[in-house]
Amino acid sequence: MPQTQYDIFISYSSKDKDSAFHICKALEKEGFICWIAPRNIGVGHYANTIVEAIENSKALVLVFSSNSNQSTPVLNEIEMAVNKKLPIIPIRIEDILPTKSMKYYLMSNNWFDVFDFNTDLKKVIDIVKKTLDENYSSSSHLIDNKKTFSFSSLKILIIVFIFIIMGILFLVVLTMGYIIENNTPREKENIAIEILSKEITKQA
Repeated sequence: MPQTQYDIFISYSSKDKDSAFHICKALEKEGFICWIAPRNIGVGHYANTIVEAIENSKALVLVFSSNSNQSTPVLNEIEMAVNKKLPIIPIRIEDILPTKSMKYYLMSNNWFDVFDFNTDLKKVIDIVKKTLDENYSSSSHLIDNKKTFSFSSLKILIIVFIFIIMGILFLVVLTMGYIIENNTPREKENIAIEILSKEITKQA
């Protein structure tokens, strides 16, 4: 059975569940397909489900707080996302600095502050849209170009093939005309010589 593809995997500490679901709801309202625990945990091993969800997501949103900053499961999710080369969007809901372990994985990422959900949620949506556009729209464009290139190449090959066939037919017709034009008089000449030889024989 094919795995569901997600736009966003939301990583957070269970202590920040309300904030995480608030962000999830805002993203889904904009049409993004989100994976968030425990809502999307199906039947099966919890860890396996997490791994599969990250592997089938386009980006990871980290709800960063003092709780997630000290959370080993959250750190594991970040590590998996880094290994998979997923874009990571750290959303700070508290004004704190990351631990050394967290900084190790996120030192090249831009951090975004969302301290007020009433005013800052639009910022999250805009950030997610921009991140997905930058990382996936260009890839889709390249794929479309490859398809267009392949289709154009096929048309060119067909046209070249038609011209080759027409050229071959033209050469065949030309050759046959040449043969007919040059051999027919000879045949007539041979017939005339043969008739003349017979007449000479009769006279003798």
